Amino acid sequence: MAFRSKKTQLLHACVQDTRCEAPIQTSVSNMASTRNLAVRGIMETCIYVDDLDAAADFYQRILGFHLVSRFESRHVFFRVGESMLLLFDPNESCVGKDVPGHGAKGPGHVAFDVRREEFSDWRDQLTASGVEVEREVEWGDGGGYSIYFRDPAGNSLELTCPETWNLQ
Repeated sequence: MAFRSKKTQLLHACVQDTRCEAPIQTSVSNMASTRNLAVRGIMETCIYVDDLDAAADFYQRILGFHLVSRFESRHVFFRVGESMLLLFDPNESCVGKDVPGHGAKGPGHVAFDVRREEFSDWRDQLTASGVEVEREVEWGDGGGYSIYFRDPAGNSLELTCPETWNLQ
């Protein structure tokens, strides 16, 4: 099987090591449909935090995200480029009201798209703000690169560039 990037190869190896009962499907070619439907991208993603105030401060002050909405004790929503990042308190969001209940325990992961040439500036921004850089990874020969760090809730955050997934 040919992989488009070193990160794809490593992630595929991790998936193969899991104890899934059925193979993971990586395409939607088996979907029963009479129309040619396509998902255009990811509109929003969410992670769960135990302290909305600390999280809101971190994402605004350190990463410069634009606050869109805040509902005390339940959520904080940010605009990130053309997408939305939703931060929920899992103890509140697990109760379904207007939308189905959802939640998670433990650290999540989100990767944010940055320009390849800005990694040095991002590293400086993080360290100057007291954020520990957990790891930096160069992903093979295609120019992919990632910086990993944590938010106040312990979620694993990644700054990466399109070259990491050959999306440029």
